[in-house]
Amino acid sequence: TGTLMTMTGYSAENAVWINAAVAGFNFLFAFVGVYLMDRLGRREVTLYSLGGITASLGMIALSFVIMEIHSHWNALPIVGL
Repeated sequence: TGTLMTMTGYSAENAVWINAAVAGFNFLFAFVGVYLMDRLGRREVTLYSLGGITASLGMIALSFVIMEIHSHWNALPIVGL
């Protein structure tokens, strides 16, 4: 995540903070995943996760395309993370 944010124009210090925020969300939502695993089962959680990953990567890819057109929108890739 840090390299990705540096590529978008953020400073190295800001990229580290963004990386820490993403790691924090991953930590918190790991507990949500464990809870849902017990409630829904592995197959459903895996399928929903794949859908979320696909949507997130699509948003990041689209944000880089938009940034090529509008270079001042450098906060856009954070939405996909």
